[in-house]
Amino acid sequence: MRILIVDSSEHDCKQIKKELEIYDQMTNNISYIDQALSLKHIQQSYDIYLITTSSQYLNTNKKEITSLRMNEPEAYIICLSDEDDLIFEIQSIHPFYFVRKSNLKHDLYKAMDMVNNERTKNYLYVEKKGRSLSIDVDDIFSVEINDHYLMLYTAKDEYVIRKTINEFVEEYHFVRINRSVAINPKYIIKRIKNIIVLSNHKEYKVSPKYD
Repeated sequence: MRILIVDSSEHDCKQIKKELEIYDQMTNNISYIDQALSLKHIQQSYDIYLITTSSQYLNTNKKEITSLRMNEPEAYIICLSDEDDLIFEIQSIHPFYFVRKSNLKHDLYKAMDMVNNERTKNYLYVEKKGRSLSIDVDDIFSVEINDHYLMLYTAKDEYVIRKTINEFVEEYHFVRINRSVAINPKYIIKRIKNIIVLSNHKEYKVSPKYD
């Protein structure tokens, strides 16, 4: 996971990074920026944003945090603060979790447990050439009925699972566009009349029943 720490204290950044590495020794993609820098200037996307906040910072940067949450709806925004009672004020920006720096280890580990639980819900286990693999549902562009199975299409490969399209759509919130196809709406790049084009260049016809 790509993690960005936003904090004005280099000491606190290193302490947060250390706790993350203790929590999961596989976590090695951690960056940090000074709190004084605008969130607008972040050059890439991250899976988790750990943003240290205060009453003053919140008043100044509330719009930027809200904008970040809207522009990256799949990212987890976790707010940290030395002000324990800021938890009530901070709910206006709807963070994924609030971490008290006074209880850093406990709160941070709890937040990461919740992130991992959420991410696990979004994984599918499939068989491919005799191997059991897990794939992120967010990486699936579309699913198509193939006899009594479903074909799953990602950017890199195709997979087969034994599940009905109705079950898949209900469980993972894909959009059904005809009798045999459901798509991930995040990959739609254009629609021409009743044809939908996905970013993997696949084209599908939308039937009137599902329009």
